Amino acid sequence: MKTNRFYKQFGNWYIDYPEYIRNGGGQADLAMVSGADTMLEKLANGKNEVTLRYNDKPFECDIELAMYKHDSSGGYYKTNRHDIVDNLWLCNVTKTLFNGQHPWKIYLKVDGTNQSKNTKKNISKVLRSLHK
Repeated sequence: MKTNRFYKQFGNWYIDYPEYIRNGGGQADLAMVSGADTMLEKLANGKNEVTLRYNDKPFECDIELAMYKHDSSGGYYKTNRHDIVDNLWLCNVTKTLFNGQHPWKIYLKVDGTNQSKNTKKNISKVLRSLHK
């Protein structure tokens, strides 16, 4: 199980991944685009950050991603939550989080451990309302 914070800066979403930067990567590589930004915007519920727990092994999650296409630039995923986003693209930085390859499935859950009780309630409420 992995956990990362995602944050919005100057209108763009990024993964908070200091190890990648320390190893010579740039912040532009960490941008969440092509549907991933839309998903984060909805999950953040008006905030400028959201923390996600994720794994390539099944667990009780909020969103499942299933890869349907892969090319040299990244992996293309369909989601099981069309109310949030239908498809998204994850660049090759994702491979550094998953042992050098894009997983066929990724399971995501909003992590509420560092959030107030009200924020957790709001996230649950938004996810339920989007699921209707």
